[in-house]
Amino acid sequence: MKQPAPLFFFLTLLFFLFIPGVSEAEEVDAAADLALDLVGENDQGYITSELVQYVYKESKSIYLPRSAADQWVEGEEVESLQAGDVVFFQGTHLMSGIYINDGRFVIVTSEGISERNLETSEYWSNAYQGAKRHSEDSSPLPQTMRL
Repeated sequence: MKQPAPLFFFLTLLFFLFIPGVSEAEEVDAAADLALDLVGENDQGYITSELVQYVYKESKSIYLPRSAADQWVEGEEVESLQAGDVVFFQGTHLMSGIYINDGRFVIVTSEGISERNLETSEYWSNAYQGAKRHSEDSSPLPQTMRL
């Protein structure tokens, strides 16, 4: 009797080679992970851009400016959102948050540090202005750390 193991391994290999996304482990972004961990009470009293500034400093050692307007000026333009991108929204003032995936992002709201969804919220999708990708190369050191 033939053993089915070789056929099983062959089919498994084909599955991983030809099914999109199956063989690629979804990259975990440190900023997105930390932002999700912070969802809940806003005990620190962050405004939206301060949360983004804190998350980037703690998770990636990238020093972003305090204001969302200044965060918008820095970084690279984003065509396709990726976990960890900084997303911007226009309310009374420009606000920033951290993109997670599948339309989800973390931002400071009146309810605390909240997870919201661009794809399911008319408010957030209408307020969306764009996104920036920040890396060590795209974000200068703060004045106190420059030589």
